[in-house]
Amino acid sequence: MLQKKSDKINDFIKQAASIHVLNTVYFLGLVVVALFSYPIISTNQSNILSPTVAGYVLLLTFLFKVAIQNIPYLLKQIEDHKAELVVTTLNVVATYLLLSPFVGENSTQNDFFVFLQSFVPTLMFILITPISWKNANSYLGFYGFLQWAVIIGVIAWSGLIIISLFESNAWFSLASNTIVLVSPFFLSMIRKKQMERLRVSIYEEIYQDPLTEIPNRKCFYEHYDEVREINKKSSENFDGYVVFFVDIDYFKLFNDSYGHKKGDECLKEVAQYLKSLAQSLGLSCFRYGGEEFILAGLKTNKEWEELQNNEVIANWTNGDMSLPIKHERSPLGVVTLSAGASFVVPSVIYENNAGAVTKLADQYLYKSKKSGRSKLTIAGTYSILEPQA
Repeated sequence: MLQKKSDKINDFIKQAASIHVLNTVYFLGLVVVALFSYPIISTNQSNILSPTVAGYVLLLTFLFKVAIQNIPYLLKQIEDHKAELVVTTLNVVATYLLLSPFVGENSTQNDFFVFLQSFVPTLMFILITPISWKNANSYLGFYGFLQWAVIIGVIAWSGLIIISLFESNAWFSLASNTIVLVSPFFLSMIRKKQMERLRVSIYEEIYQDPLTEIPNRKCFYEHYDEVREINKKSSENFDGYVVFFVDIDYFKLFNDSYGHKKGDECLKEVAQYLKSLAQSLGLSCFRYGGEEFILAGLKTNKEWEELQNNEVIANWTNGDMSLPIKHERSPLGVVTLSAGASFVVPSVIYENNAGAVTKLADQYLYKSKKSGRSKLTIAGTYSILEPQA
C-alpha cells in the first residue's frame, strides 16, 4: 500500500522539476553571456556573424515562448513538452553560435570564454537530460526527429570538445567536467533517499495515528479498498476477510480516574499489544477511533479455523483478555479488552464498503460487552451482514 501512495507522491515531486523552469533559466543565462560577449567579439569583425545570428536565435526563442503562452491557437496545436523541445533546440543552437568564435585558429582568444567553452559538455548534459526522460512514443514525426537530432548533435559536439581538452592537456577542465557529469548519479542516490523519507513522512501524516503510531481509520479504508480489488481476481487464494472490532473496557472511567495523560499512555500500550498480536495472527492493526481498534486481513477457511484455535484467541473467547495496567474503576481491577469478530465471505466484500463490513464484528463486540466484558465473541461465516439468531 505504501508503494501505491509513493507513486502518487513521486508524480507530484517530478512536476516540481519542470523542464520549463530549466529552459527558462538556461535561456536567461544565454542572454547574459550574449550581452557580455558582444563587445569582445565586435573588436574582431571576422567573428561577429556567429554571435549576431545567436542574438537573433535568442530573440526567436523569446518570441516563441511568448507566443506559446499567449496565443490560444498555438496552445491547442503544440503540447507543452513539444514546445519545450523546440526551446531546448534553440538554446543548443544559440550556445553553439555564442561560443564557437572563441575556439579555433582564427578565434577571439578570451580566457573566460575559452574556460566557458570547456564546460559545454556539462551545460549540454544538463540541458538535454529532461528531453531524454520522455519515452519513445512521446515525440513522433518532426518532434521525434528533432529530439534525436538535438541529442546526437550535443553528444557529438561534447565529445569533440572533450577530445580537444584531452589533446591540449587541459586536465583541470577535464576533471571538472567529469565531476559534474558523474555527480548526477550520486545526486540521484541522495534524491532517492530524500524522496523515500518524504514519502514515509507524508504517508505517516495521512495514514498513521499520531498518538499510537499505528495505521488510522483512513488507512483501514484504503486497506479494505485494496482487498476489494483483490477480491475481483478469482485466482487469489482466500475464502474471506477476518475483522476483529476491539474496544477498551471502561476507558472513560479510566480517563476520569487517572487523567488524559495516563489515558494516552494506556492507548499506546494497548495499540502496541494489539499490533503485536495482529502480526502473530497474520493480520493488520488499525486505530479506528477513540478506544476502538480493528484487526483485519484475508484468510482461507483453514487459516480462519487455526486462528480461532490460537491460544490467545481461545483464552479471549473464554473471557480472559487483560493487560497489566491498573484500573481501579473496572470490576476486574485491570485494563481489559472486549471484541467481536467475523469472517466475511467474498460476496459480502464485493457488495459492501469498509463501514458496512465492520458492522457485524461491531454487533458481536456489543454481545461481548453485554456478557461481562474482557471477552471475544466470534460470529459464524455469513454471506449477509446481519447476525443470525
